[in-house]
Amino acid sequence: MYLGNPSLAISVDAEAARELAETALKKRNWKDVSINSLKIIYTPYYLFDYVSYSEKEQKGEEIVSGVEKGRLILNPETAELVEEGVSAINENEFSNEIPDGTEFELRKPSLGGKSAEKVCQLKTAEKLARPAGKVIVENARLFYIPVWEVKAQIEEKEIVLHLGAASHGVLDEEKLPEKEKTSSELVNEALRELKDPKAWVRYSRELLGLAVKRRRGRNSSALLDSFREKPLWIITAVLIIILIIVVLLP
Repeated sequence: MYLGNPSLAISVDAEAARELAETALKKRNWKDVSINSLKIIYTPYYLFDYVSYSEKEQKGEEIVSGVEKGRLILNPETAELVEEGVSAINENEFSNEIPDGTEFELRKPSLGGKSAEKVCQLKTAEKLARPAGKVIVENARLFYIPVWEVKAQIEEKEIVLHLGAASHGVLDEEKLPEKEKTSSELVNEALRELKDPKAWVRYSRELLGLAVKRRRGRNSSALLDSFREKPLWIITAVLIIILIIVVLLP
C-alpha cells in the first residue's frame, strides 16, 4: 500500500520496536512485559523553504540590505515550527510505501493549502523578528513522520509507548512508569554491589546519613536514591548487613 504524500523512511521494523519497548520498561524494573499491539501512526508536517530580506534607508529610499534563506518544518497540529532535525532530513530517502502487514493510522493535517503556507510565513517572520511581508515561503509540501504506537501490558495495567519509526528511541521515555523495587530486591542489589570492597565505605556513609536524615551533598547511587523513599527499617536492615560483611570478611 502507498501513501499519497511521502514519509520519512522507516528504519525500525516491528520486531525492533517491540524490543525497544520491552527494554525501556525493563529498565524501569518491570519484569513481566507483554506487547499487546503495534501500529504506525503517520503524523503530518510541512517542510518548506523560505527567503527573507531586510532593508535600510539610503538617500531617502529603502534598499535591500540583506537576504536570508533556509528550510523549516511546521507542525500543523500545534502551528509551531520544528527546528530540531531539519538539517538531517534527506528528501531522497522519503518513501511512499507502507510496510506489508503493518497496522497503521494516517492522520490528516489540520491546516492545508494556502492556510498552511500563510502560517508558515507568519511563524517564520516571528522566528526571524521581521515583518511578514518580508518573508517569502516557497515549495511548502506535506510529508509524514512515522511513529510506532506500542501498547504494552505491565501486570494488570496497559500503557502506551511511542517510538520513532524513522530513528531509534522512545519518544516519551520520561513519562514511562517506574516500578518500585521490593525490599528484597534492594537488599540483593546492595549485596551484589558490595562484592566490590570499595563500595563498603561509601554505602556505610550514605546509609548512615539516610538513617539520621542528613544529606552530605555528595552524589549517591540510583539504588540509594530509591532507599530514600523506603521506611527506616529497610535502611537499618541493609546497614546492619553491610556492617556484618565489613566485620566478618577478611
